[in-house]
Amino acid sequence: MVSSSTILNIVEVVYFGPALLASAFVCVKHGFSREAGWLLLVILSLVRIIGASMGIAATADPTNTDLVVWSLIMARVGSTLVVAALTGIVNRIDSGSGRSPLSPRMRKLIQTAGIAAVVLGIIGGIKIADSDPDTRSDGYTYTKAATMLILVQYLASIAILSFSALNMRYVLAEDRTLFFCVSVAAPFVLVRVIYSICAAFNPTASIFNPRSDTVTAIAVRAVLGVAMEIIVVSLFIFGGIKAPKILKGERSEENMLTDESKLPQEHGVVGQRSHRPANQY
Repeated sequence: MVSSSTILNIVEVVYFGPALLASAFVCVKHGFSREAGWLLLVILSLVRIIGASMGIAATADPTNTDLVVWSLIMARVGSTLVVAALTGIVNRIDSGSGRSPLSPRMRKLIQTAGIAAVVLGIIGGIKIADSDPDTRSDGYTYTKAATMLILVQYLASIAILSFSALNMRYVLAEDRTLFFCVSVAAPFVLVRVIYSICAAFNPTASIFNPRSDTVTAIAVRAVLGVAMEIIVVSLFIFGGIKAPKILKGERSEENMLTDESKLPQEHGVVGQRSHRPANQY
């Protein structure tokens, strides 16, 4: 009889296989810059396919500790990549508005927090799989630190998105569908982050233990983890397909001309170009 965890792993492979192709298409369209968030969708899809495949193999061969360990590590970095993708896409919207409150250094700092979370998550996963109790304790500490960095990055991204919402008239018409997709996805990302925090700070709770094969634990993982990622990735991919590619320099020129069009006519400055109305997008 096929176990519940194996069924969940099969669902992940079935979804993230096509999602990988769609994410790759979006990357080809917009470019492979990690800062834009699109590449992270590809990485997330790969991580999910590899992790689920290892989970299926580990079920068939439970004595293979390498398969078990790496399937667990792949499962733990999912929320990190989801939030990092959110940050990258929010940065595109924010930078395109020309009204960003963030300096390039602050953007780098937020992205660095995501990278640090991935590294800490991997180190923590490896240590948790160790047989030594002290090493496992260190692993839980690393995992807790990683989830806190994820939460900080998420909150920073939401703050930036909220600023864009307050300045919607400056958001490019080309980015408004993308803004809608990210705004809808944000609560689902939050659920995924909360699930990671619960798992990190309650490692002994069976419903949050990634090694648990009980029906309740698998159901919680499916609803709060996998389902949230599927919804978010689908929204991001849809937004990426709908959004046009923006070349470097095009944004600054359009924002400059848009700003000129908003100046009072008594100063003798009338813009020659502005955003396309949203209903034409």
